[in-house]
Order: sequence, then C-alpha cells, then structure tokens
Amino acid sequence: MTHDEMSKSLSQETNDEYFNGEGVVSDLPNPYEDASIFLQGSCELFALALHQEFGFKVYTIPTGMSFHCFCKSNYNGTEVYIDVRGATTDFKEFISGVYLARESYDCHDFTLRDIEDDAKLSNPYDAEGLAFAKHIIHEHPERYNTELQ
Repeated sequence: MTHDEMSKSLSQETNDEYFNGEGVVSDLPNPYEDASIFLQGSCELFALALHQEFGFKVYTIPTGMSFHCFCKSNYNGTEVYIDVRGATTDFKEFISGVYLARESYDCHDFTLRDIEDDAKLSNPYDAEGLAFAKHIIHEHPERYNTELQ
C-alpha cells in the first residue's frame, strides 16, 4: 500500500475505546476517534510514540504556522521516513501526503525536534492520544519497525 493509499485509509483505523463503528461509545468529546488525527493535528504524539517504542529520532518540517512531525531511521544505508502511514524511503511520496502549505516537495527542510514538551502530555487528551498511537503501532509493527522491513 502506498503512503497516499494509507492516508486515505487512516479513518478506518478506529479507537475502540471511544468509537465502535456504530457511533461514539463515550459521551466525552475526544479527537482520537480514528488514526487520521495523527496525520493532521497530532502528528507529534504519533512521532513520540514511535520514539518511545523504537528509539527513532523525531523531526519537524515547519511551514509557517503549520508543521509535520515524523521519525527518521536508516535501513541498509537508506534514510527511512516514518509517520502514522508507515515507513517509506521515498521522501517525495512521504511529503506529498502531508497536509502542509508547501510550494515544493523537493526540499528536505526539517529539524530535529525537542520532544521534552511533547512527553509532558500537558494538553487535554494527550495521554489518550499517545495510548491510541501505541495501540496502532502494536497492532501493525510491520508498518513502523524498520528492522521488519
């Protein structure tokens, strides 16, 4: 499955604690009903989960007021880019599926992220979001663990 196809299927990866396919299970308004939130909105939590599970370094692609967090690893001498969609060596495919206002997807303008603030889980529902991210990783380790590629 390509990263673009994966982007489209993220809404089908639901958080069973809050959503059962027939409607919301909890009366609480929770943004983590499905995995699409980790591509646009809470990418830093998914990257933090990848860091905690595999030790990957976390990076940020800044563009004005928006950004995308992801992890980067190395597999057989090739850079691998990893976010909720999984791992890929194709940076152009990786960045084209991210919702950023960019004029060119050819640049590699990203910086190492200081995840200390992300790890504090200080925003409402951060703990639930991180738990959901780890659940997704545990359900599909072949998508994220570059050792299994």
